[in-house]
Parts: sequence; structure tokens; C-alpha cells
Amino acid sequence: MQGQVILGGQAPGARFAEEYVAGPDGRHVRRHLGLGEPGVQLVEVGQPAGRYETPGTSDIVLGLVRSPQVSAAMDFGAGRFRFESGESPLFLSPAWSPSVVTVEQSHEAILLSVPRAHAVRVLEELPGDGINALDQLYAAGIENALVAAAMRHLIALPDVSGPATSLLSDALVRAILIELHRRHAGDARPILRGGLTPLQLRRAKELLATAIDRPIHLNELAQQAGLSAFHFWRSFHQSTGCSPHRWQLQERIRIACGLLRETELAILEIALRVGYRSSQAFGRVFRRETGVTPMRYRQMMR
Repeated sequence: MQGQVILGGQAPGARFAEEYVAGPDGRHVRRHLGLGEPGVQLVEVGQPAGRYETPGTSDIVLGLVRSPQVSAAMDFGAGRFRFESGESPLFLSPAWSPSVVTVEQSHEAILLSVPRAHAVRVLEELPGDGINALDQLYAAGIENALVAAAMRHLIALPDVSGPATSLLSDALVRAILIELHRRHAGDARPILRGGLTPLQLRRAKELLATAIDRPIHLNELAQQAGLSAFHFWRSFHQSTGCSPHRWQLQERIRIACGLLRETELAILEIALRVGYRSSQAFGRVFRRETGVTPMRYRQMMR
């Protein structure tokens, strides 16, 4: 297990990450980061199968399971529900909720704990029910490529604190909260109930992924699943929490983020690879989805 590295100050009082690290499961911690905003912390864990209990704290906790196939029974104070990481690798636990998680496989995960008061400040700027809407996500797995990418960026931050690191971490946490609220808040249904079969869903996602650089018609997806276009759209949404178009858009942005971060390709070349005919059209969509331009994102990641 790596030593703990704290990048920034911590708010006084019990925090989820601190309780976890100091508790009996602390031996599973690989990395522990305090981020720029006081009280915001990140924990990377490698856990064997088993039962894990944590007390309720004043933090909301977002988890990203990095292992490809993990099944678990979860209870965040409002009843048990099933969680399957292969379909929805993200989960959210509200503040003040003692959690009981029984995991059936060994796994790796990233846990982001955010003081509820900080989330309130971020979300009060948005229309709607703010943090109250976000609290309703406790009973659903979440699939969101942008949020997952932001979580991975956070855990990859350098061990040495500084103004640039703090600004970047604050921006990423803020983007995560806003994206969860915009795309998922208020939909508290467990997205794995009903909908497409696992085989239908996997094939649909594979077809959407292979068509990342071209338009794809709903009828093409529905025909592969053996359903009508209407039934397929409704079932896909029930299984994933978003429409096929929205899922493909998130995948395009995820791929574009990787190319911006890891290659020197021109913006136009990246735009063409992910299905846009011009850098201007790509830039408009990218900024709408991430809050920054493609060039600014590349600069931030470097």
C-alpha cells in the first residue's frame, strides 16, 4: 500500500475518507489525496470480495469501480439494490448515510468524498432541486463517460501540491457535480431493472462504438436487437439512463478527451475521428459537454 499523500487542507470534523482510512478497511487503501477544496478527498482502494461497512458522514461519496465485472448488494440507508459495474460503473452515496456493501469479487475502485456543503454551493447555481435531486441517485448505478474520465484524471494528479493542481482538481470536482446533476439527478430508478438483456445491450453498445465516426440510424440498432425502434429506444434508456444518441455522444467525447490528452493530433483530425465534419462543430459540442474548449482541455491536462 502506498503512503498517504495529502494535497491541500482538510475541513475539521469527520470525513468519509478519513473514517475509511483510519478504519479496519484502511489496509486496502492504495492512495489517499486531499484535493484543493477543503474537505474534498480521494481514495483509491484495492479490495477483496467481502462485506464493507462505513458510518454516515457529512460527505457525499461518488465511487468508480475500475474492475470490468463486479457484482454487489448495496444499501445506503434506503434499502438494498443490486449493482453491476459492467453496465454502470459509478455509484453515489448521499451524506449522513451509513453504507453496507457486499461485493462478490475482488475489485479496484476510486472513492471521491465531497462535503455536502460544498456540493450545495456548486449546485445552488443551477436550476432545479439542486442537492436534493442529487441525493435521489443513491439507488441507481450510473453510467457517464465524462464523470468517469474526470475521476481518473483526479487520481492521476501529481503528489506535489501547487496552485495549478488545486485549480485543476477544483474544476474537475465541480464538473463532476454539475454533470451528475444535469444528466442524472431526479432519475432514482435502478437502471438495471428491465430494459434490454445483457447481450442486447452489449451488442448495441458495440455497434454504437464502431459507428463513432458516422451517423447511425435508430432502426439499425433496433434491428440488431430484434425490436421495434420505439421499443428499443425505451429499453435502451431504461437500461442505461440515457438515449442511444446520448450514449454515443458521451463515447465520442470520451474518445476525444483521450486523443486531446495523449496525442498531438490537430483538433480537426480529432473532430473527424469522432464524427464531426469541422473543428467548429466539434468545438461547440465539446464545450457544451465539458465546459471548456478542446484546446483549453488539452492545456489543462498538460
